[in-house]
Amino acid sequence: METFKKKLAFWFEDTETPMGKALDIYLLIINITACSAFVFESIPAYKAYEIYFRVIEIITVILFSIEYILRFWVAEKKINYVFSLMSFIDLLAILPSVFAFGDFRFLRVLRVLRVFRFTRFFENHKFFFGQITRTHLHILRIAFVITAIIFLDAGLIYNIEGKAQPEMFPSFFDAVYFSLVTITTVGFGDITPVSFYGKLATLFIIVLGIILIPWQVGNLIKETILGSKMEVVCKNCGLKFHDKDAVHCKHCGSIIYQEIEGYTR
Repeated sequence: METFKKKLAFWFEDTETPMGKALDIYLLIINITACSAFVFESIPAYKAYEIYFRVIEIITVILFSIEYILRFWVAEKKINYVFSLMSFIDLLAILPSVFAFGDFRFLRVLRVLRVFRFTRFFENHKFFFGQITRTHLHILRIAFVITAIIFLDAGLIYNIEGKAQPEMFPSFFDAVYFSLVTITTVGFGDITPVSFYGKLATLFIIVLGIILIPWQVGNLIKETILGSKMEVVCKNCGLKFHDKDAVHCKHCGSIIYQEIEGYTR
């Protein structure tokens, strides 16, 4: 049992072994299923299938709960795990469905935060299914973060403004459209918030777009420039990146790479 416990703890964090990848794919599918059910449940044309969405919700919440219990079981420092950010996010994915009365169910949109468990896929060049370049890795990071933020913003707007003006936000997709044009600061003006909290959420989206997009694009440009460089630290001045065919440091002129009769230094 102790051996299985250690293996399970490893698999929860692993992205390279077949079992670790299989577990990650399984968890990713559950997360996508839960978020998709939340989205399609909001579409008026699918109201007739509400019972099926409720069944999907119950199943995914049970699976989320099992995962939470197992993560708690394998955690070496259980108190630290309970009060960790990811543990809190996992609880946010479970509790809104457990307390399904009143207006609490709209908090199910917070399940999208669980995707941040998968940010470890973007930590290095050894991506989930193979090795990729630094530029592609950064593009995936940008797409990943922006998609998660738009989904979260859309969920908030849909549940706030959907009650204030249901004719303007009849489904989740209308909220996604509004969030997308708002976060990009395009602002067509065809849909506008009318409630106080709707306006507050919109201000948050606009500020986020002003900060997030230029910052991420700037990082992408930086990564693109560095993509043509190799990471070799100059022992004399400490300059970290050099041209791939460089022999001397551009900053101080010291030799950083030299091949003499098969010997490299």
